[in-house]
Amino acid sequence: MDYGIAIAVIVLILVVYILLLISSVKRKSEKLPTIWLWSYTYIRMPVTILSLLGAIQLTENGVSPLVIIIFVGLIILYTINFLGLIRRTWWVYNLNWWVLIIECFVFPFVHLHSYIITPIVYVIFVGIGGFFWLLPNVIYFSKREFLFVKINKTLMRQCSICNANKPIQETETIDSGEDVCLDCLEQIRK
Repeated sequence: MDYGIAIAVIVLILVVYILLLISSVKRKSEKLPTIWLWSYTYIRMPVTILSLLGAIQLTENGVSPLVIIIFVGLIILYTINFLGLIRRTWWVYNLNWWVLIIECFVFPFVHLHSYIITPIVYVIFVGIGGFFWLLPNVIYFSKREFLFVKINKTLMRQCSICNANKPIQETETIDSGEDVCLDCLEQIRK
């Protein structure tokens, strides 16, 4: 019996556990603990991507091309979500809601693929998934919305006097129709 794989799995579990313990310490800048966000980003997303890749390898023979296309689409979606979660950008905060909803409604088909899925069985699995997976994540991510960076694309205008590009809030249009920055406008008024 080959114990190498079992030992590797145990070591991996211990490393992940130690990393979770280290990261569970509440940082001074964060108002709420972020252990789930860290594990969701750095453990769950890569494991899901790898498991979907493995599922494609296992289901290549005798599976409809539509299933392969769905799996590839999910891999792309999870990869984009993973990369965005690393940077904690605002667009991924919105994309993550779609990922959670897709998981709730699509994954019953993935897990029940070998069974005949009746509408009542599907509704039961969506209800269970929604209650035990979607609802806790909705509560968690709603409370941590502030952790995701909102990129403010400020409109810029060029000052007609000093030719500097300034945010629109720092410029004013004068009577002649020219845009002037507030610094130059203050000098003009003196």
